[in-house]
Amino acid sequence: MSVKSHAKYFIKKILRSFFVRLLLSSLAAFYLTIVYKTTKWKSYNAQIMKNAWNGSGPVIVVFWHEKLLLMTNSWKSRKPFYMLISNHADGKIVASTIRWFGISTVYGSSSRGGVTAIKMLVKKIQSGSSIGITPDGPRGPKRKLSDGALFIASLSGATIIPSSSATKNHFVLNTWDQLEVPLPFTTGSRVWGNPITVPRKCSDQELERLKIELESSLHQVTKKSNGLVNNIIVDQSNNEDT
Repeated sequence: MSVKSHAKYFIKKILRSFFVRLLLSSLAAFYLTIVYKTTKWKSYNAQIMKNAWNGSGPVIVVFWHEKLLLMTNSWKSRKPFYMLISNHADGKIVASTIRWFGISTVYGSSSRGGVTAIKMLVKKIQSGSSIGITPDGPRGPKRKLSDGALFIASLSGATIIPSSSATKNHFVLNTWDQLEVPLPFTTGSRVWGNPITVPRKCSDQELERLKIELESSLHQVTKKSNGLVNNIIVDQSNNEDT
């Protein structure tokens, strides 16, 4: 076994420890709290999410996996919210971290193969909870939409809201998704796209059309969120300081 393989095995073994995961998640939550509190945020299309927070029905918030750490603090409602997180050791660290911000977890995958997770999420929605999904997670390919969010929306009747976030100062991890890690004392953005509704009885052709629409919307909101923090001109009419 090579040195690299030994290192990977050792890291995986350490991450199986509950106490190690608790320590890492506590440190991560503390760091992210500092980031969130020292960042000046701008929101685009914020009324879309305000309608969701004040409305009666649950929603499905969808964003790319690379934005996971940036989106953790974007749910500004007392209503219950669940994130779909992988059941791997790193996923459990993420789950413990986001719990500090009032987000609960369902373990599994958003692909059609993750039948158990999909059923659990549909039940959460039917009980009044909103959910968050990274449709290219947990292992990619990056920014390639799986059918899971559309499938859940069709079964539950919940509306999908494409979203994204960015910070001007951040660094990127050498992971499959190029996960963005925000830095403190910077400017940040949150962008919400137009809601997408999926009919309960949806043909394969209609599902494919909606998949293209959702993926395109995710690309657009991601581009806008990055543009807002990098002073790239976007439509300013729906901007709001937060």
